[in-house]
Amino acid sequence: MQSELSKENQLRDLLVAKKKAVIGSSDWLKIVQTIADITQAKKDEIQTEDNTIHYYLPLTCSQCSLYKAAKRRQSTAQ
Repeated sequence: MQSELSKENQLRDLLVAKKKAVIGSSDWLKIVQTIADITQAKKDEIQTEDNTIHYYLPLTCSQCSLYKAAKRRQSTAQ
């Protein structure tokens, strides 16, 4: 049941229906619009999944850019 409702199967069925419909008819236009909607929804899902933020921490304080900046400020202030 789940596999029959997947977007890939829906797209496959719509492409078959598009080939059978008369080009330019109202049914053909509805099918093309539905294909575009499903394809756009698929793109939106992919874009929302890629919102992961990765933080990389230095192994020691001497490698940290914040630590180095603070040291430079201290040396210029003295």
